[in-house]
Amino acid sequence: MTPTVYVIDDDDFVRSWAIEVAGALGYRALGYASAEAFLDSPRQDRPACMVLDLKLGGMSGIDLLHQLVSLGRSIPAVAYSGKADVTSAVSLMESGAMTLIEKPCSVETLAAAINSALEQDQRRLAVESTLATLHDSNESLSERERVVLERLLAGKLNKAIARELDVSERTIEGDRARLYKKFEVNSVAELAVKSTQLQLLIEQQQSPASPTLTSLPQPNLGTNGVGQQDGLIG
Repeated sequence: MTPTVYVIDDDDFVRSWAIEVAGALGYRALGYASAEAFLDSPRQDRPACMVLDLKLGGMSGIDLLHQLVSLGRSIPAVAYSGKADVTSAVSLMESGAMTLIEKPCSVETLAAAINSALEQDQRRLAVESTLATLHDSNESLSERERVVLERLLAGKLNKAIARELDVSERTIEGDRARLYKKFEVNSVAELAVKSTQLQLLIEQQQSPASPTLTSLPQPNLGTNGVGQQDGLIG
């Protein structure tokens, strides 16, 4: 499913420019002139990120991010502002934003930030999918299968497990085969690897990267106030 980039900016020109950048990267890009319009719009559960101006009319960009967090609908955000500062960076970090870009912003900088934000959201969806699969597998386990799984991951052999549970070794072999099938693995080693990888993914998802502050050179301005350097927007 093609990732989506939501561009939220009340400046028509900047919004159109950011949509064009996202589209050139091959992403589905949707624009909104206000935070309120974005909140009222339906969204699909696909990899996504936001590109938004902090100084929106009405609800601000930071207020939007905090509201999304409170609603449990937060997604990685690339925020930009004409005057980025430490206070804004801290507030953005608390609301889950990834990057704070200071205007004027180059095409390359915005493109890199969008790609990074979408990679983070793709990892989130991968974790959720893996968790759902393991949850379904775990829910289908019998009480004895859970005990056998725990002992297998502890490195115990079938014979030892059978003795501890006072059942035949053949019974444990059957439990082990069902565990492999339910978790879609072929060995205890694969069970252990999947468990370790899942834990790492969960930890990574729970500790998102702190937002970065990108400061770019100011463009040369012509008499009409429009940036003369290629690929810059302010």
